[in-house]
Amino acid sequence: MRYVCTFFKLKEVSFLAAVFFFFSLLTACGTGSEKKEHYVLGFVNLNHKLDPIISSLKENLEKWGYVEGQNVTYLYKGSLKSPEEIEPELQRIITNGVDLLVALTTPVALKAKEVTAGTDIPVLFIPVFSPVESGIVQSLASPEGNLTGIKVRGSTPKALEWFQAALPNLKTIYVPFHHTSMTAIQTMADLQDAARKLHLQLIVKNINNEAELSAALSAIPDSADAIWMTHSQLIVSNIEKFGKASLGRELPVGSSVGTRNPGVLLSYSPEHQTLGEQASRLADKLLKKVPVANIPVETANFFLYLNLKSAKKLGITIPDSIISQADIVVR
Repeated sequence: MRYVCTFFKLKEVSFLAAVFFFFSLLTACGTGSEKKEHYVLGFVNLNHKLDPIISSLKENLEKWGYVEGQNVTYLYKGSLKSPEEIEPELQRIITNGVDLLVALTTPVALKAKEVTAGTDIPVLFIPVFSPVESGIVQSLASPEGNLTGIKVRGSTPKALEWFQAALPNLKTIYVPFHHTSMTAIQTMADLQDAARKLHLQLIVKNINNEAELSAALSAIPDSADAIWMTHSQLIVSNIEKFGKASLGRELPVGSSVGTRNPGVLLSYSPEHQTLGEQASRLADKLLKKVPVANIPVETANFFLYLNLKSAKKLGITIPDSIISQADIVVR
């Protein structure tokens, strides 16, 4: 009997040893939540107006435990001057070795997808207007490959609705349109659909470069009651020109692109500080090796912005009912 008991004790010990060995292997292989000693993040940005997103992302990553100079290094030499610089800059950063590549704007995200194909480098895109339609991902809910991020499409219809509510006499809107930009084309489709529903007329002027934009803003039709800014690299990087046109012709500017711009009377759009905070959560997951397929593409939060200083200069009185609902008010 003593031998039988000893036998069962030996079996029990062997079983416990096997369990311990199994969990040891799991620990050694990693669970996807432990941190490395040091990380390298690379940023490629085509629009200097988006630099505040990078600053916010860094600031919020520090709250997640990533401290520059201690356990994280950032590779960023500033915004690029032209699309031709995108691929060389991506290659430079990849050659330096990165744990995460952050792509700002749709053109950068598309090129990052191409350059990192076949690698295990995760790519976080912010802000991209419409990642599925642009061909960056096939699914928002379950991105394939190595890219996920934040999309900003969806605010245009509501932005136009707010604009009309703030300007009850609004009938005709002048829209400089970067007609060769994929993002601008997608925005225009949303804008035209919303304008039809709100019974507003759009006067669309096709442009393709800064000179054509300047000319378009110097020749605004007399019938226009306002100006509208659509999404595109060309438009967003020339916001100041819209401000000058607004004051020069005493016309309000509406937008679903970017907040806190002095020349814009009203916008309903993402806010850079919040985009950086949102992106930091996704970055933390990617750095912890959470599979990209388990990190859905998120939609940015949208905020109603009103510039009452611009309204005063233009002699416009914004209804109190609109002001009380604004998230950001410049007085």
